[in-house]
Amino acid sequence: MHFFLLLITFIIPIKAEMTLSVGFHPGLYFPDYERKGDRHVGLIPSFIEPFANANGFKLVYKNIPRKRMSSFLKSGDVQVRCLYAKEWVENPNDFYWSKVLFKGENVFIRLKDTAELEYTADLKGKSFAGILGYRYSPEINQLISEGSLTRNNVINMTSLKKMLTLKRADYALGSRRILRHLISDQPQIKFTKLVESRYDLHCAFSKTLPKKIIDDFNAFYDQKKIKKVLSQFN
Repeated sequence: MHFFLLLITFIIPIKAEMTLSVGFHPGLYFPDYERKGDRHVGLIPSFIEPFANANGFKLVYKNIPRKRMSSFLKSGDVQVRCLYAKEWVENPNDFYWSKVLFKGENVFIRLKDTAELEYTADLKGKSFAGILGYRYSPEINQLISEGSLTRNNVINMTSLKKMLTLKRADYALGSRRILRHLISDQPQIKFTKLVESRYDLHCAFSKTLPKKIIDDFNAFYDQKKIKKVLSQFN
């Protein structure tokens, strides 16, 4: 009997739980990502966790500096980064990209007594607060290189809002969905009409993983499921 049980132990392998590491960086804010005690909340967990649960993955969240995210993803030290845009990396072909989850926008905000922005040319002679290391549109960079627009770099979105409220910059530039959350209780801050850029947001998977993972992810998320996730954060 003991021999029989031992034989079964060798014949029937125990299925090991697979680990999937998820990258995030300190500059992320709700609704994209937030840590609440032992819970990870926001759009990133809401997209990756249902997929992981359905496919037997154990998730490990890794806090990675934003500038090093693409190199970690390429090497496989991080295996997936959600809410990522192809425009943000030097070589998009380094990664597997999911279908478009939704579109993002970078927009300017202003104090209500500051002049409205409608065209890029309206920024001439002005200053704005931007995130250190972020790439902005060629039109914005052209104004900066000409010396007709001043860029003041800050390290995160909270500092971005602070620069504006303290009137150390005429405008601030960041993600619409994050800024909407950060300024929701501050009626003195308004969105401008000027949109700096629009981009598609995906989940990017490391090519150190089998290609099947991106096929499975795309099959898992039809438009109905995507809309269901997004509806939680409107």
